[in-house]
Amino acid sequence: MIPRTIMIWCLLALLASAFNYYTSDQSRRLQARLADAHENIAAEQERARVLQAEWAYLTTPNRLEKIAGQWAIYDEHAAGHVVSLKMLNDTLPRHDAVQRTASLAWQKIDPTFAVADVPLPTTWQQSAVSPRWRVE
Repeated sequence: MIPRTIMIWCLLALLASAFNYYTSDQSRRLQARLADAHENIAAEQERARVLQAEWAYLTTPNRLEKIAGQWAIYDEHAAGHVVSLKMLNDTLPRHDAVQRTASLAWQKIDPTFAVADVPLPTTWQQSAVSPRWRVE
């Protein structure tokens, strides 16, 4: 028969070769994953360069000025476009007139024929049922 020591050495050699095969296979898999990761990084870097070039083109001052000129509502800041707060106070209706009109509208009274002494409501609450305002 085969001596016991030769069997032990053969078994050890078989275990060593199996371990060597396992580690080399793991190494190949990890190298493939590393190569894929490098390819993905290179692709993302290329996309970043393309986006930077596109952003540089889109934000050039001459291009933005041209687009602003095409889409601007007003040519320049004309004197008629800017008003003072005093002019706004003179042209806008007063707060009590707005409340009186709202009160009359709620009561379904035409505000053009309303009496000037209509009492104004003291509190306003929003109805839970309707989004309109109601007077209490």
